[in-house]
Amino acid sequence: MLNSAQVRELFEKEAILFGDRDGVTIGRAMELFGTNATKFANDHSRGWANGFGIGDYTAHYLTFAGFQRAASYANVEEIKKETKNMKEKME
Repeated sequence: MLNSAQVRELFEKEAILFGDRDGVTIGRAMELFGTNATKFANDHSRGWANGFGIGDYTAHYLTFAGFQRAASYANVEEIKKETKNMKEKME
């Protein structure tokens, strides 16, 4: 699990430039946080994701806001697993 400082540091390490802003590619976000977390954060309407095209190809990426959402989703998934494991041990 990551806190906000760790998420910012990881974003700074992983982000690349797309036009006038930095972002982390969808593929890399999936490697870091998993498919479900990345799908959750891949929301263009909220500014969490965007794309940068060069004509015949558009690279899709998470903005910092989207990266934070993906990390948060992954954190909650981990808490959910831990809670389930604790409940099973207590039964």
